[in-house]
Order: sequence, then structure tokens, then C-alpha cells
Amino acid sequence: MSGMLFVLLALVISFAVSVILCPFVIPFLRKLKFGQTILEEGPKWHEGKKGTPTMGGIVIIIAFVVAALSFSLSGITSGDYRVVIVIIGTLLFGAIGFADDFIKVVMKRNLGLSVVQKFVLQFLFAGAFVAAMAVMGYTTTEIKLPFTDTMLDLGIFYYPLTILVIVFFNNSFNLADGIDGLLSAESVPAFATVALVALSMGFDDMAIMITSVIGAVLGFLIFNMNPAKIFMGDTGSLFLGGLFVLSGVALDLTLMIFLAGIMTVVESLSVLLQVGYYKISHGKRLFKMSPIHHHFELSGWSENKIVVVFTVVTFVFCLIAFFAFGV
Repeated sequence: MSGMLFVLLALVISFAVSVILCPFVIPFLRKLKFGQTILEEGPKWHEGKKGTPTMGGIVIIIAFVVAALSFSLSGITSGDYRVVIVIIGTLLFGAIGFADDFIKVVMKRNLGLSVVQKFVLQFLFAGAFVAAMAVMGYTTTEIKLPFTDTMLDLGIFYYPLTILVIVFFNNSFNLADGIDGLLSAESVPAFATVALVALSMGFDDMAIMITSVIGAVLGFLIFNMNPAKIFMGDTGSLFLGGLFVLSGVALDLTLMIFLAGIMTVVESLSVLLQVGYYKISHGKRLFKMSPIHHHFELSGWSENKIVVVFTVVTFVFCLIAFFAFGV
């Protein structure tokens, strides 16, 4: 019962901090001219978003840290540092996003970190996280299979595959953040599913930590929904992607997060398919534009319709994920 109480407290506190901070952070970022830059190849109507304050992921991170540190570290007294490792790993991925945003908006380099720089840092942090979890004995080389209590032992292949999964999801969340409120909205049911399964497994501290980000995102969404007054930027998307995948790995729920985070997976796959088809077809496109949310934009869907449909699809797959992996 106390675990559920702290879950609710973390949700309320992180939501309150996020809602209180945004009205102060938005004009502050605007004053610093930390405005969104728009890529030339994007939809032309996105030009109207130019100058909207970005790097708003800072708000999500602050609200998350306040609530998580207040309510989710009780396990330390018993020697369980699982939550600490996840939080540190997540903040490191958020730092990559912050550096990327800083280069874009302050140094006026529209593409931010180079692809090589970003991937090197992501693989480095993912490897460090997997190593830390293994050394502390918090993970095995097994992953849980859906609808059963069976664990599949991947042996030595677990480590490189898990690192790839971490990097994949980190970038998938980044790709999904392309429409007002989209990543914020669809990440809520995804995180809620992981938190509920964590509770059912008896990992109260993990559930409280994950719930801390749900409140932060819900508060941020009030200001991020169309028309957005603030964007989370790579600071927020890489932070959220990091927390989602690291939490899943820490709970041995690697397969489950592919269901719970289905639309971020689809976003990444659409980019891979677009690039692959473009090359083998000598210049033809499979989608009007990728990631796939832009395809629907160019097909006449409004941003709000895309957000609603993508979030509903995410919710349905989250229900499947919960019944497939919930204890």
C-alpha cells in the first residue's frame, strides 16, 4: 500500500513542479533566444513553429529528479542501487540531447552533434549501463517471453544485443518528437505500462521512479500540445528514450518495451525502410516523408489527429504488453 501511495505522490509532485516551472521557463528561453530551428526538408507549414522555445526537456528532467529523489530511493538502505544506476544512465542520455540542443540553438549549427558523435556517446553510455547492471548482479542474460513465465537465455549475445536495443530506443524517441505533443502524449501510456508491471513484480522503487516522469510529462504536455508554446528538444526526447529503455532492461522486460513503445519503433522502422527503399529503387520513396508522422501530415492529417491516433494505438499495444508480461 505504501508503494502505491508513493507512486501517487511522485505523480502529483512531478506534475506540479512541471506545471509551475513551464510558465517561468518559456519566457526565459525566449529571452535567451533558445528558439526552434526548422529543417528545410520538413513540411513547409512547420515554418510557423520557428522560434518556439526549445530545450524544454529541462523542465521534465527537473520535475522528474525532484520527485524521483524524494520518493524512489528507499531501496538504497537495503543495498539496492538499481534505481540509482537507471537515473544516472538516463541523465547521461539527457546530457547528449542537451549538448545537441545547445549546439543547435546557441552555436547556431542546425544539425547539432554529428551522427558519429551522437552514436559514439550513445554506445558508450549504453555499454557502461549494461556493464554496471551486470557487475551489480541486477540483470542476467535472460529475457522474459510474452504470455509465459519462461525466460530465454541469450548467453553472451545478451550484452551486444541489449546495447543495440538501448541505442535503438534512444533514437526512436528522438525521431518520434516531430509534432506538437506527439512524444509527450504517446509516452504516457508507455511509461505507465512499465510502472504497473514493475509494481506487479514488487519493484516499488522502480515504479515510483517511472511514475515520476509520467507526472512531469503530463505537466509539460499542457504547454506542448498544439499549438505548442514550448518543445522538449533532444534534451527531452533522448532523456525519455533513455529512461524508457533503461527501465525496461533493468526489469528484464526488453521484449515488452517493443510493444509498449510501439509507435516509436514504427517511427524508426519507417526511416530505415524509407532509406533502404530509396537506395534499392534508385530514388523512389516508400513514404511521402519519414519519420512516418510526416507521411500522415503530408497526406492531409492534422497534427492533433496524428497525436490522438498514435496515442490510441500505443494504448492498445500497452494493454497487450501488460497482459503479456504483467505478473
